[in-house]
Amino acid sequence: IGEIPADWGTRKIKYDFRVINGSTPKSNEEKYWNGNIVWITPSEMGGNERIFHSTKTITDEGLHSCGTTIVSKNTLILSTRAPIGKINIAGVDLCTNQGCKSLVCKGTVYYKYTYYYLLTQIETLNMLGRGTTFFELSTFDLHNFVECIPTYNEQQRIAAYLDARCAKIDTLISQEQVV
Repeated sequence: IGEIPADWGTRKIKYDFRVINGSTPKSNEEKYWNGNIVWITPSEMGGNERIFHSTKTITDEGLHSCGTTIVSKNTLILSTRAPIGKINIAGVDLCTNQGCKSLVCKGTVYYKYTYYYLLTQIETLNMLGRGTTFFELSTFDLHNFVECIPTYNEQQRIAAYLDARCAKIDTLISQEQVV
């Protein structure tokens, strides 16, 4: 990991998050599609911090037909194949396909801190990818991925600082685009 402050700790993701795999209902079953459940794929991720909508939605029948699970707002969504490392925060309750893993916080860390931390670790996560057809980050490797952990209050301060700095940058970018 490199040098970290002496009062920070390190912990594997599995101790702070429940990792949930996504899945896809059968595409040829019309009754599984065009419902009211947001269903995220890696191609829809990136860009904004929070994700609210998906191109395709599934029905309750579609949800129950496969191994996907609805996760709640503020869950971290990480693409783990095609490509590895896109990350968003669920803006609504949603589920994902098998190209994503959802990280449900157990309350021992501040989810927003981990969001920013994982943004800095995309290259490292990609190095953990395995496969022949395409690289994929396994649940095992994600479970065992080590995170630097300051105190909870410091995590909140770091996230608040980064929120403020990113908001300033976003404002400057939008002002430049108008000109």
